[in-house]
Amino acid sequence: MPRRTRIVLIADDPARLKPFVERFRGDERCQLIPTTDLREGLLLSEAVPADAVLAHITLTPLNAPHLLDLLRGRPKPEQIPLHWLTDATTRDTLDADAGLDLAADTLLEDDLPPEEVMDLLFAEPEEAGAHRRRLDLSHAIESLAAPRARVTPLLPERPRRRLALAEGAIELDGAGLRPLVEKYSAAGASGVLRVEHKGEAGELHFAAGRARHAVFEASFGRLDGMAALVRFAHWPDGTARWRPAAAGGSEPPRTIEHEMLMNLLRSIPMRRSGGA
Repeated sequence: MPRRTRIVLIADDPARLKPFVERFRGDERCQLIPTTDLREGLLLSEAVPADAVLAHITLTPLNAPHLLDLLRGRPKPEQIPLHWLTDATTRDTLDADAGLDLAADTLLEDDLPPEEVMDLLFAEPEEAGAHRRRLDLSHAIESLAAPRARVTPLLPERPRRRLALAEGAIELDGAGLRPLVEKYSAAGASGVLRVEHKGEAGELHFAAGRARHAVFEASFGRLDGMAALVRFAHWPDGTARWRPAAAGGSEPPRTIEHEMLMNLLRSIPMRRSGGA
């Protein structure tokens, strides 16, 4: 029987712990380790060891220096992913100072139900004795359930060469998928946008300029819909190719909503070429 996924849950208010503890006490999929102390939680994550850390702590201009110091010194950040539930104050604090970096693998809005949050953190099944690979969650992807009224400003987009719909390989070059999706949407194009990065591949299927279907291919198998989209929508780099739809071909299935895709892409900051 696979062991339960071990998740350290850290909150600055016991009331924030309660919904998770009550819902997942005795759950056969996970072992939840709650605490209201960030330093203690980070140490516990190494001692257990944990598969993931989930933090629900309000970040303000006053406490940010202290919290970020603790996070910079957290043990094994490359092995234990950190996921942060953000409230409006935390998002405003991050928006106001581009230099603040939580170094979190995922930022989620705090109105997500506990079940939806935890579903993201449950580890993939693994063979007994196999090395536990790092949970592969998207970086800095916020909840699509309640889109933010104010989106974090994107880096100024540098001039890019004109994209013809029939051209071949296109390097994302730090700008991510958003410029391409906007281009094919504005053109009312039908076809498949395929992007490859580090041996993995994702596809967006368009019909009349609307993204309708997402596919993600990896060594462990294939995902469709939103489960696929969150795996590759955040890639800043990679190689994209456009394959126009065949004349008279059938429309792709509808597994994603175009508006949700655009909200997601707008929430992911682009970086300049050569940046981190």
